[in-house]
This record gives sequence, C-alpha cells and structure tokens, in this order.
Amino acid sequence: MAANAPRRVTRGAVIAGRPAALSSIQGITTGDALPHINPIELNLDLMCLICFEVTDRKTLARLCRVSRAFRDAAQPVLHKTVDIASGVNSEPRTKRWLVAALRYPDLAARVRTLVIQIPDQPDDADAFGAAFRACINLRELHTLRIRPTPKRNANKATNTVMLKDCSLRLRTFVNSYFTFGPNLAEFLSGQPQLRVLVGPDAAPINKQLFTHLPNLVAVEADIGSLPDGRPLERIATALLENGISDIACLSVYSATLTTLTLTVDSSQKPAEVIRAVGAACPRLRHLLVTENHVPSPVTGRRSTPFRGLPIDDTTYLAAFGELQTLGLLTTTGPDRKEYVVPMARSAIEGCATLRRVIVSTKRRSCIARRADADGTITLEEQGQIYRFDKMSMLLE
Repeated sequence: MAANAPRRVTRGAVIAGRPAALSSIQGITTGDALPHINPIELNLDLMCLICFEVTDRKTLARLCRVSRAFRDAAQPVLHKTVDIASGVNSEPRTKRWLVAALRYPDLAARVRTLVIQIPDQPDDADAFGAAFRACINLRELHTLRIRPTPKRNANKATNTVMLKDCSLRLRTFVNSYFTFGPNLAEFLSGQPQLRVLVGPDAAPINKQLFTHLPNLVAVEADIGSLPDGRPLERIATALLENGISDIACLSVYSATLTTLTLTVDSSQKPAEVIRAVGAACPRLRHLLVTENHVPSPVTGRRSTPFRGLPIDDTTYLAAFGELQTLGLLTTTGPDRKEYVVPMARSAIEGCATLRRVIVSTKRRSCIARRADADGTITLEEQGQIYRFDKMSMLLE
C-alpha cells in the first residue's frame, strides 16, 4: 500500500534531475493537470517555480484561489507588475486599484512596477498619494495622462502633492502627466538611484532637474533638454522642429552612447540623418530612425512622403564602427515590397558590423539578418508594420 502512496516532490529531487511525479508546468498552468494535483503535496519552492513560469495574469489569479500555499507563491508574481493604463476607459480600474492599495498594504508593498493613468483634474489626489506611499518597494513608475494631447500641451500638471512624502527608490520614471519643472525637483531629489527618465514623445525637461539624478544613464527628452556632460548610454529624442545640424550636440555622449532613437520630420532625408549620427557617435550600436506620424499643426497635412534609403550608395553608414542594429520606420513610404526589401538588403550588405536591419512602412516591413557564424544574410518580408518597442530600447 505504501508503494502506491503519492510521492512528495522536493526541491532537491528537482535539482538532482530525478523525474518529478507531476505533469509539465505548461500542463499545470493551462489547467489540464491541476485538478489531479494535491497542492499540499507540493513543496513551496516548487510552487514558486511554477508561478514564475506563468505569464498570464488570469492563470495566476486562479492559482491564488487553489490553496493558501499557492496563494503565497502566486501573489508576489501577480502583483510584481501592475498595469492599469492599457486598454480603454482605465478610470474605473484605477479607482478600484487605489482602494485596494490602501486596504491591502501588504499587496501594495509587493508592487515593483506600476503603470497608471491620472486624470487632468483628479478629485482624489490624496488617494493617489496614499497609494504611491503604500508601494514602498516600487522601482519603476509610469505616471501617464488619461487623454494624450499634442506635444505642445503635454505635461501640464504642476500640482505634485500626490508625490509628497513618497519614500520611493525608483530606478525608472516614465512621466507624461507632471510638468518637468521646478515643482518636480523635490520628488526627484529623493531618487538618487534613478537610472532611466522618460518624457514620452521627447518632452521638454528642465535641465536643473538632472542635477538631482547622479546615476542617470538613459533619457527621453527634447534634444535641447538633454543634460550636459553626463555619461548617457541610451537616448530617445526628436528633430521635429530642429535641423539635422543639431545632431552634432550628441557628440558629447559619443564615448558612452550605445542606443539612440531619433524621431524626424518626413522632410528630412533619413540617409543624411544617419550620416550625421555616424559623424557624432561613431561607436553607436543600435539606431532607430522613425518618422513623426503627427500632421503639421499649421496645415493639418503631412509634408512630402518620407524618403527612403539609397540602394546604390551606403556611404551614409561609413562612419560607424560598431553598429549592430538599424531601424527605419515610416508611415508615409510606399507600401511595396520593392521599397522595403532592397533598402534592407543594401544597408546590411553595406556595413559589415550590422546584424539586423528593419525597414518598415505602414503595411509592409522587411527584416534583414546576418548570421554570427558564417555571415549569411537572410531577408524576412512581412505584409504588416513592424511593431518596434521604442521603450524597450531605453529600459534596462
């Protein structure tokens, strides 16, 4: 009878490589095997390993209801990242989260990343402040406006009372809600560990704020707002109202800069933009040039269609010595295979260090890759826009 008793699975057995008396983690998380497992029989460390493999939040929530043991293992993963800004009509979700953060401070203390939208005129600013203070272990905070507005009207909130007395120790701060002005100085002065500061859409930032951030290595801001003499490694900025000549100011970061995202107007030739970047930052490794998709505020229309890269002349890449990734994203270029494929091919063939080139229009894209082993170049053409996550190029 003892031989048929269920065998208790320990962490040691898993590490030793002995077969576990369980179905696969995938089977457990999809619910196929879950009814056949007695949670009491599982070691807590193994439960944690299971929960770390789960990426679906609904599945994590179900695991929390299986048993107290599974709840203790799943809750830290479930509440590590809280994103209540995605989707439409986030205000009801935001209000529910504010109530929950105050009612369950132990869960709020588990939050490491918070993405939240704030109304322009919140009637519960004190609740936002209390919720932020409850997230004592927060490391990444995104404070976003509920209704995005044009760049010239962005970041108008000057009342930073909801950030007062927050003992946060952020490493990343993404902000399109508060004005990057003197009123934000008190909060940022308490964030000396901050490494990433993002003003979405290259928002203007008061340069005095950077004096409070000695460890900053990544910034998204207007090109005229970038901090002077700082060893920045990653930059996102725009040349919407500035000429290509302004790219020369990036040379002060050439010794440390590895990643650059540039948003440019469709009237600017991308090859000349890339040439200017190479002259300023020859050691750059990753470069993304993206077309501004907002029509002119004067005419309400776009200017001339975005010019592509020359196919028979790749001298615009000559100054780069370490470039590995090149991206060109446009919404006005022709949606034709004959437009994207030759440009991607010629660019990767014209620069020996390049490992990946992406050329994308609104409805078509091409990815050219060079294999590390033998240098073989492959081309992948797709009938859709390439979804490049610009934020991932800034975050650590």
